[in-house]
Amino acid sequence: MNKIILSVLVVCISLTGCENEPDLGPQDEKFVGTYLVRDLTLTEDEILEDSITFRVIRNTTYEMSIFYHIRGLNEMCSNSGTILDFGTGKASFDPTNVAGNNCQNRAPFGTFAADFINIPGEIHITKSVQGTDAQNVYYDSLYQIILKQ
Repeated sequence: MNKIILSVLVVCISLTGCENEPDLGPQDEKFVGTYLVRDLTLTEDEILEDSITFRVIRNTTYEMSIFYHIRGLNEMCSNSGTILDFGTGKASFDPTNVAGNNCQNRAPFGTFAADFINIPGEIHITKSVQGTDAQNVYYDSLYQIILKQ
């Protein structure tokens, strides 16, 4: 009986010394790739595309750095913020820091579809938005991030 009580006591003491921190995923994941924005309301039939470095920290925040002037345009801006569900079938972006003027609408925002499986060596994160604005002008927007694994 004493051995059982002693065993239970040892287990209780060892369990109280352990802190159960949530598993938030890897500390840091870094990728290179491209970011494409096609938004008729912003770029008037122009497609903005540039190379990026993309970093995900503990599966909760992201940093996207733009390599400026790939196509001679300085209309894309580096940004960072919160990312949720990275590594699943979607990725939700909430940019909190956007570098540059007039770039807020070019940063990824909201929930994107994400494909981590079907294209070997690449991650495709896309969002397509279509509709009609207040002046009954039709718009078709595409936001696409392609990352190399």
